[in-house]
Amino acid sequence: MQRAKSVVGAWKSLPLLIAACCVPLACAPTEGDVVTTGKGGTTTGGSSGTGAGGTNSAGGTGGASATGGAGASGAGGTGGTNATGGAGASGGAGGTGGTNATGGASGRAGTGGAGGTNATGGASATGGTNATGGMSGRAGTGGAGGSGGSGGSTGGAGATGGAAGTGGATVDPTAPLTPIAFFPSKQRTNACADAAVSIQFNRTPTIKAGGKIQILDASGAVFDSVTSNPQSSLYFADLVTRTSGGQSFKSEVLDVVFNTVVFHPKGKLENGKTYHVTVDQGMITDSAGNSFSVKADEWSFTVRASQPAAADAYTLAADGSGDFCSIEGVLQALPNSASSARVVTVKQGVYPGIVRMSDSNVHFVGAGIDQSVFAHKNAVTMNSSREGIVVTGNDLTFENMTIFNTYPSDGSGQQAEALYVSTSSQRVFLNNVHLRSQQDTLRVDGPSVYMKGGKISGSTDPLWGYGAFYCDGCELASRSSGHAFIVARSTKGFAVSNCKVTKESAAVNGCYLAQVHSGAEPGKIVYANCKIDNHVVGWRTPVNSAWYEYNNTDLAGKPVMFNGTQLKADSAEVKAASSAQGWLGWSP
Repeated sequence: MQRAKSVVGAWKSLPLLIAACCVPLACAPTEGDVVTTGKGGTTTGGSSGTGAGGTNSAGGTGGASATGGAGASGAGGTGGTNATGGAGASGGAGGTGGTNATGGASGRAGTGGAGGTNATGGASATGGTNATGGMSGRAGTGGAGGSGGSGGSTGGAGATGGAAGTGGATVDPTAPLTPIAFFPSKQRTNACADAAVSIQFNRTPTIKAGGKIQILDASGAVFDSVTSNPQSSLYFADLVTRTSGGQSFKSEVLDVVFNTVVFHPKGKLENGKTYHVTVDQGMITDSAGNSFSVKADEWSFTVRASQPAAADAYTLAADGSGDFCSIEGVLQALPNSASSARVVTVKQGVYPGIVRMSDSNVHFVGAGIDQSVFAHKNAVTMNSSREGIVVTGNDLTFENMTIFNTYPSDGSGQQAEALYVSTSSQRVFLNNVHLRSQQDTLRVDGPSVYMKGGKISGSTDPLWGYGAFYCDGCELASRSSGHAFIVARSTKGFAVSNCKVTKESAAVNGCYLAQVHSGAEPGKIVYANCKIDNHVVGWRTPVNSAWYEYNNTDLAGKPVMFNGTQLKADSAEVKAASSAQGWLGWSP
């Protein structure tokens, strides 16, 4: 949205510390934070698998051999049921010792153990594999089951693997900066020609001026290189021109996305060729001065002989294991039209690039929020078309991923949408998606945009537009103080139902549910059944008569009411806001 520009403040000296969240990719902190290598979920999975032996029978006959229960087939790493038997009964002969029931990896059932000698308590369950770096962590692998027990009572239940984590513990800032993944992966023999080169670290990387990342062919000739040249705390290197959807844009070559350094080459790699990547010593460091480098013999990969054939389903994989490594590559390969959804599976990684997408019937399915990241740097100060991704087609789904406009706060009203759903785009479903930027994060002009779960985070008007929007079970997170979250410029309106309104840090305060600009926002807005944190002070005046509240509480569950219109349960607005179908006339 156009607003009066504020004076651009003086920028701090370089190098620029770009924040990132916990890895594998992130848990989305405010840029500038020193973040973390986290452990996915709880580090000790579930309850301990140590089972007490059964009670001895006084002088009784040995109990029947207990068969260990089948391990539960669980989601994300629930261990199987322990086959630990109870203590042997006094007087009777013990049963034959059974096979230890090992809790299945990722939730496979454990093997049942027959009753036998005195029960050894189940081994303490080790929590699932730690998610390195505390992105929204996958559930841990189930803990091992206990040993087979003697005749008597059945042993204790197997330990559950660690729950999915949402952030890790802060690491020692003097710990070495360590790479944890390379994209394309080292020694890969079937990499994509449209690959970006990126390195994921255990914590926040810093880019220093003057260093180079180079891509060399087998003869040592330079295919492409980038020299770090941080400018005005906005860009890490000189911009280049790229195209998408028939439009040209100034585009970043070097960026930091959460904990990943990304080099986006200026052209495609050549099929069938082998490449080596080098990184100058000291170009990538951290706040403690720990540096990092890559020599030519340490990282190589070979591009596959040919591109995939046209199809209705593709895999997008930054590590080179899929069909393509860029969003643009997939969109160019998809047939122009289809009557049903074409599924694009998006593996973990960062996929850079400004995108203009006219395709319909496309369903992107990622590996998780802040794990599969569509990243771009764009703003009104770079291009007149300032959005990261613009969609104009119908029947589109983005699922289990992050869409992130990395343009930082520049002090001049940095309008920088992560996603823009245009007027012509109908039936857009955002399912468990994190949308993140500094300002105007999500623009909705389309008539039917449904967001279920996920998160919108931004600093000024993070949700705005001329269309109709329904959000169910989402999180609206304020990144800075004093702004309003919604600007609705249509009587079709925005409904926020069963959501949490939060802040990214304790310092954020004085924020508003919505605001108007010079009377240009007549839009209807409903906050219903939401939990609202204490940084919100109400609706910014002048208050629109079509701004509604119903049954909202603070985070502790205590009712809160602000200066909007209070609704009753039988009101038309509350009934409409109870479902996407009721508000939009459509649901997926």
